[in-house]
Amino acid sequence: MIPAGERGKFDLIIVGYVLQEVASARGRQLVIEALWQRLNDNGVIVVVEPGSPKGFRYIHSFREWVIRSKTREEANIVAPCPHHKDCPVARDAQSWCHFS
Repeated sequence: MIPAGERGKFDLIIVGYVLQEVASARGRQLVIEALWQRLNDNGVIVVVEPGSPKGFRYIHSFREWVIRSKTREEANIVAPCPHHKDCPVARDAQSWCHFS
């Protein structure tokens, strides 16, 4: 039996090509925050967006939210960069992280 407070919580949440469908940055933020609330302790959120400049910006925005609002005990970034430092690629608006 699941305790009442744990109903609707998940170990894994996959957000695939969703953020690009939300019209505003604030709307995307609300989606991420709502999904975070549905995540079990030690759960994992996987965010997948297209390998494009726009997709990179959405992933970067999510990554920045984790770095700015979560402690290392609350969240760890696995990819695209496994560190909790500012992204050097994102400093240049014309650059984006990708592989050929």
